[in-house]
Amino acid sequence: MYRILIVSITALIVGCSSGDEASRALNSAGYKQITITGYRFFGCGKDDRWHTGFEAVGQNGQRVSGVVCSDVFKGATIRLD
Repeated sequence: MYRILIVSITALIVGCSSGDEASRALNSAGYKQITITGYRFFGCGKDDRWHTGFEAVGQNGQRVSGVVCSDVFKGATIRLD
């Protein structure tokens, strides 16, 4: 019983992250050496379906981390920590 619950919760959390879309948004914004870190619970608005954490090198050469927030009709928003 508990295994089914744990598997279901894990599937829901993994489904709330979109690594491909986040990578495209970050590449378009000029970020390099992008590492997708997975689902981030905090950092996005209530209307965002996907919350994808990342680490990358910004345009100025500084290492940054943050979250890419997105939804079907909204597109993607990059938020830095």
